Amino acid sequence: MTEVAEFNLELCKDYTMFHRNLDTQQGRGLILYVHNSLKADEVRMETDCEENLFIKVKVNTHEQLLVGLVYRSPSDNSKEAARRLRTLLKEAADMKYAHHLIIGDFNYPLINWESVSACNENSDEEEFINCLNDNYLFQHVTKPTRWRGSEKPNLLDLIITKEENLVEDIEYQSPLGKSDHCVIRFNYRCKNMSRGPVKMRRLYRKGNYEEMKKELKEMDWNKYLLGGQENGETDINYMWSLFKSKVLDLENKFVPLVKVGGKKGNQIPLEKETLSAIKEKNSLNRKFIHTKDPKVRTSYNRARNKVSKLVRRARKKYEQNLALEAKKEPKRIWQFINSKSKTRQGIGELHVDPSDPNSVKTDDDAEKADILANFFSGVFTKEPSGELPELEPRNISIPWSEVNIEEDIIRKLLSNLNSEKSPGPDQMHPRLFKELSQELAQPLRIIFEKSIRDRQVPDEWKVAKISAIYKKGPKSIAGNYRPVSLTSIVCKIMEKIVRNHITKYFLENDLFTKRQYGFMSGRSTAIQLLKVLDEWTEAIDNGQGIDCIYMDYKKAFDTVPHQRLLKKLEAYQLGPSIIEWIMHYLQDRKQQVSVNGQNSTWHRVTSGIPQGSVVGPLLFVIFINDLPDIVESTVYLFADDTKIFKVIEEGRDKRILQKDLESLTDWSDKWLLKFHPDKCKYLHIGKHNPASDYQYQLMGKTLEKIEEEKDIGVYVDESLSFDKHICEKVKKATSMSAIIRRIFQHLDERTFVPLYKSLVRTHFDYASSVWYPYKAKHIEMIENVQRRATKQLPGFANLSYPERLRKLKLPTLTYRRYRGDMIELYKITSRKYDTSAGDFLKMRDETVLRKGGRGNSKKILIQRANLEVRRNSFCLRSAAIWNSLPEDVISAKTLNTFKNRLDKYWEGQEVKFDNYRASITTGSHKFNLQDESSKEDLTEPALENNAK
Repeated sequence: MTEVAEFNLELCKDYTMFHRNLDTQQGRGLILYVHNSLKADEVRMETDCEENLFIKVKVNTHEQLLVGLVYRSPSDNSKEAARRLRTLLKEAADMKYAHHLIIGDFNYPLINWESVSACNENSDEEEFINCLNDNYLFQHVTKPTRWRGSEKPNLLDLIITKEENLVEDIEYQSPLGKSDHCVIRFNYRCKNMSRGPVKMRRLYRKGNYEEMKKELKEMDWNKYLLGGQENGETDINYMWSLFKSKVLDLENKFVPLVKVGGKKGNQIPLEKETLSAIKEKNSLNRKFIHTKDPKVRTSYNRARNKVSKLVRRARKKYEQNLALEAKKEPKRIWQFINSKSKTRQGIGELHVDPSDPNSVKTDDDAEKADILANFFSGVFTKEPSGELPELEPRNISIPWSEVNIEEDIIRKLLSNLNSEKSPGPDQMHPRLFKELSQELAQPLRIIFEKSIRDRQVPDEWKVAKISAIYKKGPKSIAGNYRPVSLTSIVCKIMEKIVRNHITKYFLENDLFTKRQYGFMSGRSTAIQLLKVLDEWTEAIDNGQGIDCIYMDYKKAFDTVPHQRLLKKLEAYQLGPSIIEWIMHYLQDRKQQVSVNGQNSTWHRVTSGIPQGSVVGPLLFVIFINDLPDIVESTVYLFADDTKIFKVIEEGRDKRILQKDLESLTDWSDKWLLKFHPDKCKYLHIGKHNPASDYQYQLMGKTLEKIEEEKDIGVYVDESLSFDKHICEKVKKATSMSAIIRRIFQHLDERTFVPLYKSLVRTHFDYASSVWYPYKAKHIEMIENVQRRATKQLPGFANLSYPERLRKLKLPTLTYRRYRGDMIELYKITSRKYDTSAGDFLKMRDETVLRKGGRGNSKKILIQRANLEVRRNSFCLRSAAIWNSLPEDVISAKTLNTFKNRLDKYWEGQEVKFDNYRASITTGSHKFNLQDESSKEDLTEPALENNAK
């Protein structure tokens, strides 16, 4: 055998070899080695497909892994061979194994695996991609795996699984011997079945809040919190400790404890009947083992079948309840999904030295916590001694007024808390405050007033538990995680009051730059991108180009220097008391990183604003507020996401943009918010590019030119085709469809629709007016996700796509995008957005609707365009459709009413259910609010409630 095999392991005695076609002239031959520590057996497939080898490997007591090795010959390009390969993959995917791993040389060089698309439509490659999608299989290799001489490298070798996150740390190593295929090494993650120690947790949804309210109503909070004033004990920390101890005492008395963790158990709540049946079954099982009586065995069989039926019924009921509450309680859905996932979540192995990717790794949670804590604290800014830079004082028309603390505001903020959120380091759960909002508003007012009056916050409010959130890149490097602070719930209520007061002051005095869209009321990522794209497409249509620089800061939120921030607050003429309060809030903070219950040592926070806080984002927006004033080019901000661009007509425009980069560098040096030049990128948009060899410089380094960039959640490319963004969204939505199919065993119409809407369709809703697809291939890709998802329901496979949509009351995704455009236009024209954010929309000079005339009184100017990219931009493609809407629809007072009236008016549109390739027709009115013959209640409140 060794003379035939091209690859022979050194310690073959420790491995079992499975093979196919090694002793025959048929095919190339396959070898699969499995270590003897793994119990493996060959699996014979029914599909007759070229060369394939499948084995099953026992992972643990309950689960098995199906491993497939496949070779597709490039010489056999027949349709039948391609069909057999797809049939083989479907057969493997349908097998009831916990894990699926299929690897091999598939010889499909014409597939682009970055975008998961084929070069030619209706080709074998496209059919192969559709096969993977239809069976919810995921391919993980993204780099070329075969190259020879001067030939173009190709990606031929694939790794296919049934879950998206099962494969990690793929390495492309040198070929063996004379082979022209690289060796691929990767880690396949099976679920870690071990459980942590048993812990006790409060079951807040079962708390006796009525009894708590009775006790709290008897409290004299003034006496309780201020009673020690004569002894000098009523500092803010003492008052807070009294309040906290009282609330936690009530929690201990009236909120039950439950066990969590330990061995894997059934998370489905079981009724008493089911628990009794399980107990009876176990008793009969023990009795049969002892007596071997056939009659007992018969009784046991009946009991076992009864238990199976009851458990299935319990799971079905549980899944239905989860689905119906998917929108309100997404956390419960994800807890259920994660409990059934085949992969271990969380932070994997980390390099001990974050700066050295070759350093040893550790999987110890305590060590990982310390590695992350040291890295997060190592980025803090140390302000130099000496005079602080000055910001020119701003003109103020309405002077600062002191923060006023009102019980009604506190009560409202408490009642609006999300009870699914985690408690802060003080272990006070938001569910308590939400349920007891009426009773706790008074003591919190007393504490908040004390805090403002003394310009201090309790020390415990300045303590943060840090969760490390993965961003991108290798998960083994600490720098690829960002810290999010978990802080006191009560502190956040106080912060909201302070934030709202500062925001009102800035708005009244028009102090915010119009270029900032982050954390601003009436502004959003979508409206910023729509405005930017309108400028870009207009320039391209005029034969110009755009150079856009995407700026990246070094740990922006963590490096904001405190003294310089306070200096800027003075320039905006905030009152001394609130500036001192903010200073005390920022100073002497400390943080601790937690990984799977293991905590790092405490670290002092010497700069930055806590991510996850409420007032922090506002402080950052204020700190960066003056940046757009120092450049000539156009700047847009979304918090720290900064892009600066200029329309390029001639080479001189590039030099102006370069001068602006130098101004930004000076600003960065002055205010100590450093750019990361290696991560700042340059994107040219459009074909017109004079001085194309011009290189932009930042801090002495040449900026990398890129072909695409993720711009506040949307991938933007140099041709504005949004090809990568659409492919990414299709991939993510397909992954979520696979999760629904795999995790939920009892899918029906009632269960599927809310799950699909909350987990799958949302990926296509975000900023759809920005990346709106107009190419047929993109429209097909997107619609296929919904077509595939609806087909998986029992009894739906034989129905046509329109029939499935009508039965489920799901419109086509094309209709959703038309509707999304109208929603954006409604928010702009009815001023739901800030007026300056929507000023790019050109309105017709018509203020009054002519009697009996078509359309409405807020018509958009229909513009002409030369190029397809401009014709399909937001303002141009949606103008005629918006103009055709009747006054009854566009004059709705609320957004929900508008949505409801729009759906009513468009009820007969072909594109809604039948033909997703169709366009919205702009014909005669089909909806009239004053139609008395209608049996439905179409008043404003009724439509509002219906939409909700």
